[in-house]
Amino acid sequence: MDPIIWMEIKNLGSESISYANIIVRVLGYTMISFGLTICVISIKSYRKGEKWAWSIMWIVPCFLFFISHTVYTSGGNVWIIEVIILLLAVITQVFAFFFPRNKVKEWNS
Repeated sequence: MDPIIWMEIKNLGSESISYANIIVRVLGYTMISFGLTICVISIKSYRKGEKWAWSIMWIVPCFLFFISHTVYTSGGNVWIIEVIILLLAVITQVFAFFFPRNKVKEWNS
């Protein structure tokens, strides 16, 4: 966190410090679970070429777009890296749609 913001939070009292700690932890756990979920989907179903996995993987570019937009409007300069990763994610998704590695296996029953 920014030291100036942290000092302002400290001035508000101990309850605000514990609340800020909880928010930081929750965001950390959310990012870890999001990353692990994306890894599992991409290792298992996305590589097999399943359509639902391709649709779900569009969450990544949307998430990156909102993060870069938030950082850009906040005055940060890290958004450039996030936009590059966003473009790579979109190109990968489009490439995977038009040139699938394995065709989707349909169940014949």
